[in-house]
Amino acid sequence: NKFLYPRGGSESYMLKLSQELKSQGHEVEYFGMYDEKNTVGNSLGLYTTNMDFHSKGTQRFLYPFKIIYSREAHKKIGKVLDDFKPDIVHMNNINFQLTPSIIYAVKKRNIPLVQTVHDYQMICPNHLLYSFNETQPCDRCIKGSKWNCLKFNCIHDSKVKSLLGVIEAKFYSFLKTYKKVDLYICPSRFLENKLVSSSDIYMGKTFTIHNFIEKNNILAKTDSKNPYIVFVGRLSKEKGVELLANTAKLLPDINFVACGNGPDDECLKDIPNVTLKGFVTGKELTDLMANAKLLIIFNSLGKTKFRRHTKFENASLGMTLFLKLTSCALIASTNGIDLRMYSQSVSSICPTSLIHLIVPGSKPQSCKACFNP
Repeated sequence: NKFLYPRGGSESYMLKLSQELKSQGHEVEYFGMYDEKNTVGNSLGLYTTNMDFHSKGTQRFLYPFKIIYSREAHKKIGKVLDDFKPDIVHMNNINFQLTPSIIYAVKKRNIPLVQTVHDYQMICPNHLLYSFNETQPCDRCIKGSKWNCLKFNCIHDSKVKSLLGVIEAKFYSFLKTYKKVDLYICPSRFLENKLVSSSDIYMGKTFTIHNFIEKNNILAKTDSKNPYIVFVGRLSKEKGVELLANTAKLLPDINFVACGNGPDDECLKDIPNVTLKGFVTGKELTDLMANAKLLIIFNSLGKTKFRRHTKFENASLGMTLFLKLTSCALIASTNGIDLRMYSQSVSSICPTSLIHLIVPGSKPQSCKACFNP
């Protein structure tokens, strides 16, 4: 994985999975990018050079060449493989910092190669199946040409970055690099179907295994005197951070707790009833979720990709879940009793759909201005 420390969902998955493998007697080593925050590594201490895409140093001018094919990653992982001699290699997120160049190093040694697919990078240059300019799901690059990424400036609204994304996609598509992977583990049926429908190279090479969770022995114990809504996830537009900000402003008397980091956290910083916790994991995260009145998830990809890991953790704690899709809002309690679907077309969640879940004794209401039940 490109990051070797707790940073996001894919890192949490990789680190927890490796812990479980070790507990069952397997030997595990890691390869990724060097960072002073790394918590795991390999015996040789070999990693790719750290790349900070937000830096202003002269090294940044070499990044366009490194993020498509990394000779450094190919060479160094080869040495790690020769030293460790693994029975299997398990890839997670590798693009940009490591690049698919490592696939060639693995298959040169005839080692079985598995990848857990955490996003849509292999079929969508901006890896999200989402158009920021149009603020809606997008599958133009699946149904049509990858040049759509450049046409619509899909990567950070930049022509240069979008062009690099297209070049990378076309390069590895031409080489059929992803065909060399033996098995793709998909966290959802939707993601698996998207891969299979995009190209014949994935046929017979995919398998859906939903993300695991650790069973929690903590039941929800909401503090009724100080109720709060908790948001867990990356603080970025495609995850609904702007929607979270707008919703918090409409409910100034309700406290919101945001757990996560991301490029768009600025829009939450000046809202008095929003507390930013940063990246939180382990018992601290479990306690924050267990003691919350409501867990809220904004999913801008519609039906494309629910964050199953968070949903299952939420269910294990016995708390109420609020899901916001592009075209509708779904409020559902884990016992299946409190279930309602609303049509949604505005930029914030209607307060009346949430207040009855927060304020004891209040009844659910329908706001005709925002929802059509």
